[in-house]
Amino acid sequence: MSTNQTVFGRGMSLAWSGVFLAMALLMLELIGGFLFVFATNSVWRIVSVALVAAPLAIRWYFARVRTVRKLRNALDSYSERKLRSAPSGS
Repeated sequence: MSTNQTVFGRGMSLAWSGVFLAMALLMLELIGGFLFVFATNSVWRIVSVALVAAPLAIRWYFARVRTVRKLRNALDSYSERKLRSAPSGS
């Protein structure tokens, strides 16, 4: 007996990819933080700051994209409501 059913659905797959992305960004920040604390050379301090700043920039970008998407969805739903409530006929 075989089944064609997947183990995880699409939502669960997206959730796990988000978890793995968050873990990867956190690991980069931790490595950058340790490197900054223990760095004796200014080059390593610059590298460590980049390791900490890059994940923060990625998070800021994702938050911005999500906010813009929510704003566009809100404007679309508002315009659709207005069009439905407008009197038909000219």
